[in-house]
Amino acid sequence: MFDFLSDHLDAFASGAAITLQYTVASCLFGAVLALPIALMRLSSKAAVFWPATVYVLFFRGTPLLAQIFLIYYGSGQFRHTLEAVGLWQFFREPWFCAILTLSLNTAAYSSEIFRGALQAVPRGEVEAAMALGMSALQRLRFILFPRALAAAWPAYTNEVVYQLQATSLVSIITVMDITGVARVIASRNFAFYEAFVTAAAFYLAIVYLIVLLSGPATKQSHPGGGALRRHAYEALKGMILSSAFHPGERLSEVRLSQLIGVSRTPLREALMLLEAEGLVIGRQNSGYSVVHLEPEAVRNLLVAREGLDAYAAEVACRTSTDDDLERLKAVMAEIDEVDRQQDSASRDPARELELGLKVHEVIVAATANPVLQDMTRRLYEQLRVALWLEVLWIDSWDDSVEQHREIIEAVVARDVPRAVEAAREHIRDSLRNMARIERLYGERRQRFRLPERPPRRGKL
Repeated sequence: MFDFLSDHLDAFASGAAITLQYTVASCLFGAVLALPIALMRLSSKAAVFWPATVYVLFFRGTPLLAQIFLIYYGSGQFRHTLEAVGLWQFFREPWFCAILTLSLNTAAYSSEIFRGALQAVPRGEVEAAMALGMSALQRLRFILFPRALAAAWPAYTNEVVYQLQATSLVSIITVMDITGVARVIASRNFAFYEAFVTAAAFYLAIVYLIVLLSGPATKQSHPGGGALRRHAYEALKGMILSSAFHPGERLSEVRLSQLIGVSRTPLREALMLLEAEGLVIGRQNSGYSVVHLEPEAVRNLLVAREGLDAYAAEVACRTSTDDDLERLKAVMAEIDEVDRQQDSASRDPARELELGLKVHEVIVAATANPVLQDMTRRLYEQLRVALWLEVLWIDSWDDSVEQHREIIEAVVARDVPRAVEAAREHIRDSLRNMARIERLYGERRQRFRLPERPPRRGKL
């Protein structure tokens, strides 16, 4: 094997140089062609969109080998036409047909990479640029292109590797690249194993070189966790404040990860930061949603809840079974256990909300009234965001524990007046907290408002 390599090293090195030339040339021409195709694919005009779509569909939907044959051998049928326009001198050369075919092929694939990267630029950033008065050209230059390049670079590196491997097909039309050299040497010496193992080693070395050279740029386009978290946080904040998401809309982590171009970990860290600022709300088993708070509607719902909870407590005092009372005592034991274990630095708001709602669920279930249970369930669903913000922003855990203890003890004792008053007082406390939540919500939304669009300059 070593003797074989020493005898033919110069030939393989010459083939490697040709392979690199074809790879670089086709990727360069393909990238130049791919960008306008990607922009055409994003156009809403049919006359612009469909030609680019047909081009991409053809070159991605047909084998590269068939394209090479079509251009190299098929162009001979149009020799007189090509001679008339002075192009036959190019189409009769294998190198020209090879580079042309490879460039057109990679342009189709690269345009889809660029199109996806352009679409992945957060809409909030584009709308923020529009709010600042940037023109379409300025948005492309300063917002879309830099962000899209950073998002597309890893995928485009893979496309360069695929293009390197695709150049092996040009040996079919007498181009002496690595594969062409291996075929000639193998046919002359019948050393097929040694020839193609050597060819594979050369391809592997070039791929490693490409990955090595693209590494620093890939790291720069995809920085560390802190930078990714900041990027996700700023992108999401801009999208929420520019109304790219509707109030109350559930945020899909899969969709956001693809849209912003970050993995799940920095995305979740960004969502936690936004939750602390009151822009999103996270709930167990249902993910995050954009906060939607209508204070007047919440107050009306709390007034309705006061009546329903008071009535449920009254009925539960009369109809609850021993098993119902044991369940209430078990819930209170859970609340006491959480109260003993946690302090202000280790609060678990989701657990606090879960236990608070569990008390009322057990009381309503003890009424054995399906209509009351359904009404209460619907009411609590509409109040869930407000209840979550109350637990998250208002440090009223100690008061909540005592209020729930009072309700449970009254129901267990079957003391109707005491149970009704305890239930009403619990909701009145929520109404008082609602005024504080409304003020905090307004302050946090105001703090992160997008800049206003500058006034247009008058004509001189």
